[in-house]
Amino acid sequence: MDSKNLDWGSPVIFVKQDFLDGLDCWTQSYHPNEVAICYDNPRDILIKPPKRVLIDGKDGSRVECFFKRFETSFGLKHAKMEPDIHKRIVQAQLPPPPKTFICHLHGVVRDGNRLAGMLFIWINNKGVLSKARADQSAVQLRARWATQIKDTLEMLHQRNIIWGDAKDENILIDMDDNAWIVDFGGSYTVGWVDEDKAGTLEGDAQGLARILDILS
Repeated sequence: MDSKNLDWGSPVIFVKQDFLDGLDCWTQSYHPNEVAICYDNPRDILIKPPKRVLIDGKDGSRVECFFKRFETSFGLKHAKMEPDIHKRIVQAQLPPPPKTFICHLHGVVRDGNRLAGMLFIWINNKGVLSKARADQSAVQLRARWATQIKDTLEMLHQRNIIWGDAKDENILIDMDDNAWIVDFGGSYTVGWVDEDKAGTLEGDAQGLARILDILS
């Protein structure tokens, strides 16, 4: 694999045909021309990478997605980790909400063998979890979030799928006050998961314990 920059500011990953064949077996590919970038402020198009985009659904409707660039700062092998994990999530056939709350991969943006990024179904949200948000929330709501996070992570672990970067900022709170696990990029954050435990069940347990601590 190799990487290069696209005109719209996103690093492109060059992949071999066998990787593309694997992608096409479990997810949808969209050409950059099929992706409409949305900005609330037109000036942002010059200074901010795209996040909210629109694509055409199979029934002709417009589907709102979150566009996530591939993270190449840790190497190209690392950049492949997130789609690989989402492939395993798809194959695991995890139950939908309210049993699990996972932001699922909807597709990838690519032009031939050049991958620009990933598309996740857009979740209307209030923001990410934080100690400040937890402190301002009712006890019952914090308990609900704790249960949702624990149950979702348990389902993942039962299928040998690791979250990795377990921390409060990777919990998205939607408009109905559900807690969604996001970011399976395979990194870790100092203060949440020890380096020697990154990418392990023990590391997930460590991050979960610290999340539950701010929700207690």
